Amino acid sequence: MNIPDLEAFIAVVETGSIGAASLRLNLTQPGVTRRVQSLEQSLGTPLLDRRSKPPRLTTAGRAAYDQARRVVQAARDMAMALEPDGEPQGDLRVGVTAALGDLALAEPVDRVRAAYPQLHLRASTGWSEALINAVRGGTLDAAAVLTIDGRQPLAGRGGESLTTERAAIVAGRDLPLPDRVCLEDLAQTPWVLDHDGCSFRRVVRDAFAAHGRALVPGIVVGGAELQLSLIARGHGVGMVLPRMLERSAFRHAVRIIEVEGFRPTFTMWLIHSTYPGRLAAPIRCFRDALLSSIAQGDDRIEPRRPSRRQVAGDERDPGNEHGNPKHDRRVGRGHQEQKPREHAAESKPAD
Repeated sequence: MNIPDLEAFIAVVETGSIGAASLRLNLTQPGVTRRVQSLEQSLGTPLLDRRSKPPRLTTAGRAAYDQARRVVQAARDMAMALEPDGEPQGDLRVGVTAALGDLALAEPVDRVRAAYPQLHLRASTGWSEALINAVRGGTLDAAAVLTIDGRQPLAGRGGESLTTERAAIVAGRDLPLPDRVCLEDLAQTPWVLDHDGCSFRRVVRDAFAAHGRALVPGIVVGGAELQLSLIARGHGVGMVLPRMLERSAFRHAVRIIEVEGFRPTFTMWLIHSTYPGRLAAPIRCFRDALLSSIAQGDDRIEPRRPSRRQVAGDERDPGNEHGNPKHDRRVGRGHQEQKPREHAAESKPAD
């Protein structure tokens, strides 16, 4: 078993064919086939079912793929560590929680690719829980995730809290609901939320369960902007991060509902592998671009209560383009951001 054999196997799995793998590795197709066969002989078991076109992974192949990626990445990290001034190369695998994908993925991807053209950037979105497990398991190098109440997503591992804010409960302006309600008042109101697996949905469901109520299913759809468009049309109420609301085309068509006793607070974290090696600089670039992306527009609208915000150590007071507290009810954050408390225990992630 050797690294080139592992790289050939990984390339076949990720590209879907021997031909595509040969192009990635700049090898002939027979050369790729020989390397995969050499790996199978070393392990004593077939990794690909060649009866299907394209070849499919066997049960052993699926397990071998996960391990092969870790071994190859570890070898690359070792080489990077021995050349601290060299240009980062290879793969940088990053993820962003689905709750922030529309807000915080495009600019970081652009900036990392511009700064590190030799890196092969692989970006994806997903639920925070899945992203945390991927970083823990070594299949992602870094991820931006959300947790509830500021708890650390990976206790004792690499991570940095970026921002904390209280989620907003929003409704269409014509929906017959008062501006201040109890959670029980929403027991018969349909909710516009994401699918099972989304922590926003779990937070709402658990809050109703604590009051002996059940979540009334409304429209189940992903994407904050699509959810806000449906809420604006009067199809129910929903939960959104104020940063997403501030940039939405529907921000003037919805209003924030104050729900007594229900103030879920979420912290965004950037987590990464314990020893990122030469990927540390690209990960910092990704973090800085992420902070820049989520900070855009912070000076457009002021929360209902004055707050101070820390973004990468830079304190500033947001402005209010309207100069009218009535608009603050609609789109303000309505909370004081605080530095999240450190907890030894890992928390449940939040999307």
